[in-house]
Amino acid sequence: GTHAMTQELQMQAKDSVETLLAMLKFKRPAGSKGEKYFIRQFIQPTGAQSDKKGNYSLRIGNAPVLWSSHTDTVHTIGGRQELCRVGDHGIGVAKSSNSNCLGADDTAGVWLMLEMIRAKVEGLYVFHREEEHGRVGSQWLVKNNPKLVDGIKFAIALDRRDKEDIITFQSGKRCCSDEFAASLAYQLDMNYKACTFGSYTDTASYIDL
Repeated sequence: GTHAMTQELQMQAKDSVETLLAMLKFKRPAGSKGEKYFIRQFIQPTGAQSDKKGNYSLRIGNAPVLWSSHTDTVHTIGGRQELCRVGDHGIGVAKSSNSNCLGADDTAGVWLMLEMIRAKVEGLYVFHREEEHGRVGSQWLVKNNPKLVDGIKFAIALDRRDKEDIITFQSGKRCCSDEFAASLAYQLDMNYKACTFGSYTDTASYIDL
């Protein structure tokens, strides 16, 4: 029993890592073929539904939380890239690849949301389009379909470098309370701390709502 369960967990972890590596091989400028193929391969199988702007959303349970990520990257050209190891645990772009970035922004966030969906973590999941062009997808959603976020009390974007910041200000405007940041940090129990120096991501579009 215990041995079989351990083996199953190990297989799931290996599958999760292989999925992340496969996702990181896509260069995804907004609207590119690479982004569209990425969405078809990784996001559509979850059952998430697309709106007219191309944002994909999926609701699990009734929790009043929005989980947010975005499907585009800041690559200058689309296509695929080769990866390489950096140190013992890092991932980088192989020198042979014609690429200007790894694209973990926001591939890591999309991957985390897919893992959460697989684990049936409750909430409204939104995979936004064109974040790198100025939050185009989320701003479209707020203007054209604000009812999607009716009842949402918390919006958490998985879109930040490293693993220590909980952003409380975006572009100088408060986006969550210090109390919320402290509560989230406590529950995560991973040494996160409140940070006031956020630039912006899609959750900034929902502040007024």
